[in-house]
Amino acid sequence: LALNLTPEVPATRFGHPCRSEMACDAKCCDMGLVSEYCSTCSEYMSLIFRPFSDVRPARLVRCSQPSWEQAFKEWTVLELYVGVLVAIVAVVLLLVEQASSYGGLAGGGILPALELGATGILQAYFGAHLAWFGGAKKRGCFWCCCCCCVGNPVLLLWCVCLLLSVASQAQLAYTEVGQLAADDATPLGAGSIVIILLRLLFSVILCYQAVCLLHMHKENKYPSRGGGAAEDAAPKTVVRQPVVAETGAPDTAAVEPIGQAKV
Repeated sequence: LALNLTPEVPATRFGHPCRSEMACDAKCCDMGLVSEYCSTCSEYMSLIFRPFSDVRPARLVRCSQPSWEQAFKEWTVLELYVGVLVAIVAVVLLLVEQASSYGGLAGGGILPALELGATGILQAYFGAHLAWFGGAKKRGCFWCCCCCCVGNPVLLLWCVCLLLSVASQAQLAYTEVGQLAADDATPLGAGSIVIILLRLLFSVILCYQAVCLLHMHKENKYPSRGGGAAEDAAPKTVVRQPVVAETGAPDTAAVEPIGQAKV
């Protein structure tokens, strides 16, 4: 089931958006899109094991990129790494807390810790994979439950969601800092400093992703803006040079011989 949310807009010249650049389609239970997403698992797994293959770290943090799509791909890989690291640190801290409590690890604290770590790793993978698929692969695809919106304006929706996630991570970090500064904080609570730092790093990654998506949206909206593309799209006028007859030479096409009958 697909629903077109954008009216038909005629194509225009000089880089103005046409319908294909502004369209947004809402799809429900689209199994073809689900199959396409599942088929990219191996492709994204190959990207995970080759970080910074297209954009180097020194280039990745700059505000100008030769390819915003490649930069966004690298930031999704870093998002996955940081998410996995957060899950592992959370498991270690939980196990240490359980071991120092009454009864130790024999009280059944190992299984919940492992479940927490596995859940965190899966969430990190699916979050990064969905971001890469919706942003870099489809150039605008946002999934929610069984519905999905596809189109260039969806990149702006991704930007809003990323900024909301940044605000959420900052709020969690602020709350954890307040708990550590409390007088009744447990000695083990100092280990949460690592989680706070990772949250801040995760927020920076999400901010860079939002910047990449914003630039990708502009590129999709005005694909022909720029020197070479605009010149190719503009009509060209060819000026012909006037033909000048040679002096003293009669125009043989216009003069008829005298004394001959015209048939």
